[in-house]
Amino acid sequence: MSRLSFFLNYLSDPRIATLAATPQTVVKKVCRGIDFSKDMIVVEYGPGDGAYTRYLLNTMTRKSRLIAIETNKRFKVQLKKIDDRRLTVANDDARNVLRILRQNGLERVSYVISGIPFSLMNRQAIQSIILDTSEALESGGKLLVYQFSSCVKKYLKRYFNNVSMRLELGLPYYYVFEAWNSYYIRVGA
Repeated sequence: MSRLSFFLNYLSDPRIATLAATPQTVVKKVCRGIDFSKDMIVVEYGPGDGAYTRYLLNTMTRKSRLIAIETNKRFKVQLKKIDDRRLTVANDDARNVLRILRQNGLERVSYVISGIPFSLMNRQAIQSIILDTSEALESGGKLLVYQFSSCVKKYLKRYFNNVSMRLELGLPYYYVFEAWNSYYIRVGA
């Protein structure tokens, strides 16, 4: 997708959090928390035009799988052009991750990577996505979140007992969170 097309798509859809695709240098930094040497199942929330999607597919093992959940129909069309049997594109909402996994014969995933704009969502939507994501992750699985704001941190701490945050500098800068559970947290705790 051209820069102009991406920008025009940004103007037409308020759920798109950025006016340009993520630079590959940032993609690599965000993904350094992923162990690419193992077969895995990854879910990507808000893949946009596929900057992370392509990197993940180029780096994952041949037996790995990627489920990309995108609400924007124009981005979905772009993602469908990626010819890789490991990729499943769902034109849906991250709030439906558990249903999407069941529809694809899956229960648990190794990683979830998210660039969706939590700072533009209401509290109930954020909590729903984070809770369902924690349920979707296998033991030792991680949620990787990259954002322009650190507001999601308090929600991550509610449903994950390990949360790290770092700032990746660039234009623009990103807060990068890694969240995982080393033991079970009871819902509502």
